Amino acid sequence: MSPAGLDQILDSARSRAGLAQATCHQLRHTCLTRLREAGMALEAVQAQAGHASIESTRIYLHLADDWLASQYRRAAEAIDAQLLAGKPLPDNDTASSGLSVVDRERIRGRS
Repeated sequence: MSPAGLDQILDSARSRAGLAQATCHQLRHTCLTRLREAGMALEAVQAQAGHASIESTRIYLHLADDWLASQYRRAAEAIDAQLLAGKPLPDNDTASSGLSVVDRERIRGRS
């Protein structure tokens, strides 16, 4: 496919969607963000994007506030459940919350 052909397809899709502007780069951001919001691990999104640095991937994503809040609530509920069960909180257990260490640090505001 030629660059002109891709532009024609994008222009047509943009017109049908009623968008004044939409670039391939913006669509890439949107796709990667939606993959993360759908539950894909940050490391998997990084691989999909071809980023060498996980930090590049984190900057690339435009996560909705409600998604971040839901992730925080999920983690807080897992922590509360562990505390109520009398279990100590492991420092690096990501399985219980479903969050990667990077995501937990981001939610805690340490990044």
